[in-house]
Amino acid sequence: IKNCDGIPALIRLLRKTSDMEVRELITGTLWNLSSYEPLKMVIINHGLQTLTNEVIIPHSGWENEPNEDSKPRDAEWSTVFKNTSGCLRNVSSDGAEARRRLRECEGLVDALLHALQSAVGKKDTDNKSVENCVCIMRNLSYHVHKEIPGADKFRELESNQLGSFGGTHKKKKDDAGCFGGKKAKGKKNGDVDRNFDTLDLPKRSESAKG
Repeated sequence: IKNCDGIPALIRLLRKTSDMEVRELITGTLWNLSSYEPLKMVIINHGLQTLTNEVIIPHSGWENEPNEDSKPRDAEWSTVFKNTSGCLRNVSSDGAEARRRLRECEGLVDALLHALQSAVGKKDTDNKSVENCVCIMRNLSYHVHKEIPGADKFRELESNQLGSFGGTHKKKKDDAGCFGGKKAKGKKNGDVDRNFDTLDLPKRSESAKG
């Protein structure tokens, strides 16, 4: 799929089609592809903002500039939201550059937080979409004090604090992730889980529309 430029083609189709079954298949395919390490940045480069604008923001219920009379909307736990949040959950564990791109993606963090607030408010937290959102936020918080602009002052503070305890300790390779699956052997609680979810795509029941 990657060698045939399938990822940008899927993203283009997602922008064009309004057929919900097609959108479910597109996002489900991207979710599966996102479990393969070499494709994570490819998906981010070609599809991050589109996935955010087309799925995450509208289905989260978050509005960038709500009207004064508009009431806050609840999140929609749709299949496309589940698939897309699962895809972003996988790519968010790809390292510092991936985390930076997701943090800086316009509207993404706000939409995810709104969706989680909606879930807590409705006491509707026992679903895969909520798990995906929590894991994305967990991954994006990893090393945030070292990776945000102006992080040098935090490193200096950390160095001073470690020095006060009589030394420092080495950390493993940057390998951040979430608690969504079984821990790989040797992983510590603070590391990112690299066991990825995938989706079994259903057979299409009728021809595409739109």
